[in-house]
Amino acid sequence: MPIATIRPKHQLTIPRAIRDKLHLSEGDQVIVREEAGRIVIEPAKVVPAGQEYFSTPQWQAKEAEAEADVAAGRVSGPFADAEALLAHLHGKTKVGF
Repeated sequence: MPIATIRPKHQLTIPRAIRDKLHLSEGDQVIVREEAGRIVIEPAKVVPAGQEYFSTPQWQAKEAEAEADVAAGRVSGPFADAEALLAHLHGKTKVGF
C-alpha cells in the first residue's frame, strides 16, 4: 500500500501508481472529504458550463432509451446521402425496422 507524506503547507503527493490508475494529471481536480475518520480523495467530474443538462436524469434516461434502440436494431440507415435521408424521413422509402 503506497504511503504519502504531508509536506510543508499541508501538501500531499498522490503516489504515481494511483495517479496512473485513475488517469490523474497536473491540474485535475479532486474531491476531498472526511468519512468515518478517514480522508477520502476522489477525482472530481467537472462539467463545463452550459453542458449541465447532459447529466440530468431526464437526459440520461433518453440516452439509455436510444442505446437500447440501437442495440435492438431499431434504427434506420445508413443513407447514401442527405437526399436519401430526407426521402426516408418523408416516408418515401423504407429502411430499417
